[in-house]
Amino acid sequence: MLREAYFSPEPIQSFFMRNVNSGHHNQTISHPESHPNRSVNKKTRLLIIGLVIAGASPFFLVALSLALPWFSYKMETSRRATCESNLSEIGDALLAYQKKHDCFPPAYTTDEEGNPLHSWRTLILPFLGHEDLFAQVDLTKPWDAPSNQAVASEIPPEYLCGSADLNPVQTTYGAVIDPQGIMPGILPTRPRQILDGLSLTLIAVETDASNAVHWMSPKDITYATYLLAGSNPATSESHPGGHHILMADGEVMFCVENSPPDLKTSFVTIDAADDPLGSMFGTNANAVLPFKRNFHSTGTPAASQRYAEGIQTLRSITDPDDADAISEAISAFNWDAERGHSDAARQLANLSKTQAEQYAWFAVAAQNSRTMKGPFQAFQKQIGNSARYDSLAQEYLSKYRRGSRNANPMGDILTNGADEFVKKGDQYLSRGWEGESLLGAVRKWYEMALDRRPNYPPALRGLGEVEGRLGQINKAAEYYREALRGDPNSTRILNSFAWTTATRGDSNTETSLLEEALLAAKKANALQPSDVSLQNTLGVCYYRIGKWEEAIVKLEESVKGGADIPHNWLFISMAKWQLDQKDEAKNLLTKAILWKQGKSPDAELKKFYAEAEALIGPIEGLADQIAARTPRSKVPAVRRPSRTRLSSFDASVYEMDVDGSKMREVVRTDGHKWHGHPAFSPAGTKLAW
Repeated sequence: MLREAYFSPEPIQSFFMRNVNSGHHNQTISHPESHPNRSVNKKTRLLIIGLVIAGASPFFLVALSLALPWFSYKMETSRRATCESNLSEIGDALLAYQKKHDCFPPAYTTDEEGNPLHSWRTLILPFLGHEDLFAQVDLTKPWDAPSNQAVASEIPPEYLCGSADLNPVQTTYGAVIDPQGIMPGILPTRPRQILDGLSLTLIAVETDASNAVHWMSPKDITYATYLLAGSNPATSESHPGGHHILMADGEVMFCVENSPPDLKTSFVTIDAADDPLGSMFGTNANAVLPFKRNFHSTGTPAASQRYAEGIQTLRSITDPDDADAISEAISAFNWDAERGHSDAARQLANLSKTQAEQYAWFAVAAQNSRTMKGPFQAFQKQIGNSARYDSLAQEYLSKYRRGSRNANPMGDILTNGADEFVKKGDQYLSRGWEGESLLGAVRKWYEMALDRRPNYPPALRGLGEVEGRLGQINKAAEYYREALRGDPNSTRILNSFAWTTATRGDSNTETSLLEEALLAAKKANALQPSDVSLQNTLGVCYYRIGKWEEAIVKLEESVKGGADIPHNWLFISMAKWQLDQKDEAKNLLTKAILWKQGKSPDAELKKFYAEAEALIGPIEGLADQIAARTPRSKVPAVRRPSRTRLSSFDASVYEMDVDGSKMREVVRTDGHKWHGHPAFSPAGTKLAW
């Protein structure tokens, strides 16, 4: 009956009343008004009931005193199970976010001035099944802006804890903001950074009601606050006996009351190689083999000490807005970052007050440590159009880059992975792809690069090449111009612009565009005078503009430099033909045609052959030269096999067991069929032919 009371929505009074009545379920209870001859009037009956209750009250109070603790325990068990389920769903949402973005969400996002906008709890709404709610959020405005008030007033049920007496829109589920944790602040963390392992690193915790925040607020608890929770007399645990913690692998654990600070610390850090098991049992923090790790040197002892002081200062903060403590930490990290300390630069990125500073310091961190490159690219994706901060980042890279032998070339770190998509597109273009359907697929690679990095010059150059192959010369020129605005001295973009215009155009190509292409080719050649490819492009541009002598000079320079190839021969032959040097033109065209025998030129080169042959016309005796150069294939003589005649053959049918034993002949009947290959019997125990 107590179990029934626990699950029943009725009040406790109703429960006890039902128990009183249930003791008489075998009696026939009829309505008193149905007995007119009853000798006891209404007042008498009420007096009797009052006396019974008064006499039974001591027993009632004893039963109540025994039942209430058990009832309270069962209620709290239910609330605790609900919190565990909530955190488990939050963990699944965090992992889904990580799978899509290749990183866990930052603790909060900021505007360009570094002001906090939105919490990680808002960012994972689509992965909690609240896509409609997330669609109403204006991520460009603060969480408490008027445009976000409708969403702010509607808390998802996954953020509610039944044990906490809170404002209806507050939550006790938060992250621990720690410089060495998964959520240090604005910076996202990738799983590969969590060297201690996802299953031993917490990503969210359940805190007490005094630290509850609005579910959309970009505020969580600091490391120092988390350590004090439960051990501070002024606070209490979320549940009797402890609180839940959510691990980065999605598992939920219950951290008991008054757990050692070392245990909490070991769960918070992502790469300290500290051992939670050792902390739990009071052994050496690095005693267990799987947790041992060789740390990278942080530089001089002085640099290591400064860095440690900065971390300790941040970890002692209980008020997130403690400006003095933050200033002290920045001073310590700045001293290290100026000496090429990548971790210090990363800490400065997290403490910077503008996105531009954040971006610049993170670029320094990534430049000085390969392990920071991936997280930096995740940060670039997070803030969107990061190219507007590249100039400041380059300035910081020039000033603070110390690097190591494994450091990336300066500036490469700013590509945000877009270069990987560009490389993929370039690989397909190098195969000589033509046609709208194939080139449409290539276009998507460059467009994805632009999604990662808007106005990225190499991606714009790729789109220019795609449009050029489709014959859209004017559209291609627009892409090239935009690319050159971002990188005006890129020989590859200049050369691609000139080559596409000179070779993909037709008789309708505007003279002004050809002259623009010629200027691009001249600039590229001036930047790299000995490059035979740039010489070839410049020669072709001269040819297209009608400057035959200049074309021959540049094309022959390319040949002498090592590019003794049909691309040069064909254009030299056409230029000489235009200058009325007929014999030399025919000789070079003949050389190009003979080279082609047995080969399969790509579509572009085939176009050049067709143009040269149409201009110069048929060459006398060319067929004989081709025949003389083509070796005749010799067919080896093959002896015809001699026929053999079988005098007799066995036409019997055999069967045997699968293991090869008990082979026996089967008498042929109409029921047997001949097989050209072995066949199993239906039972699978015999093999027959």
